[in-house]
Amino acid sequence: MAKYVPYQESYDNLLNCDKWAKRTMWISTGLAGILFGLEFVQTKPEWLEWLTKSVTILNCIAILAFAVLDIYIRITFQRVRYNKRLDLLDNSFGTTFLNENSEEYYSNNELNNSLYKLAVNCFESNFFTVKIAKKMKRELIIKLAAVCIVFIATAPLGDKWFVQFLQLSLPVLLATDYIKHHYFVEDTNRNLLEFQSLFTSIKGRYNSTDSYKDLHVEAQLCKLIVNYESSIAAAAILLDKKIYDDNNPQLTKEWNNMKVRYQIV
Repeated sequence: MAKYVPYQESYDNLLNCDKWAKRTMWISTGLAGILFGLEFVQTKPEWLEWLTKSVTILNCIAILAFAVLDIYIRITFQRVRYNKRLDLLDNSFGTTFLNENSEEYYSNNELNNSLYKLAVNCFESNFFTVKIAKKMKRELIIKLAAVCIVFIATAPLGDKWFVQFLQLSLPVLLATDYIKHHYFVEDTNRNLLEFQSLFTSIKGRYNSTDSYKDLHVEAQLCKLIVNYESSIAAAAILLDKKIYDDNNPQLTKEWNNMKVRYQIV
């Protein structure tokens, strides 16, 4: 979809951090599984006691690394989104808030610069976000279930309250992420339905070239734009790049069909 995006390097950095966060999570889960297996060993020689303690320490380090990466991603995400919002405004109004702008990221360049174009760009982003976020839920459920089973089973095995706390903190973090993702999908999907309803009501009588203006319609467009951007900022969710790449051609086709259906011109 996009040939050039000025903030792509920062976004790729976020994706790399997200990959490492997932790796540390699975490493921690594997180490917790090893600890669970070691508990069934009846006779523990000195070397096995040393191994158990070492694995426990490595597990705690992995959990802390995951937490640090998660916090870093949330903070950096807001900075990247700030640049993306400026790029959205530049594309919609022809402004120059950024030194460079994306090319062919939005598929609505035939529209005149206007609030209407801003709303259409946001409508397009909202559509892609909902479709991709929904497809991510299955992986999140599997990840949460696997981690919860292992860590809840192994948490009581720790002989220190701090170790038990750390082992239980990872499934709690993942459960929080899943709940956040669930409500993010709900919020953005509701906003998408409102976009569809509004563009149905203004179809054929409101576009980027007409002199016709309606303050009530413009207020509704602004509300939907703000709602979508607020949901993105609050959730700070990175959409899965592989799911995006795999589904982009089909979603682009669906979006182009929607533009025809709602007479977006």
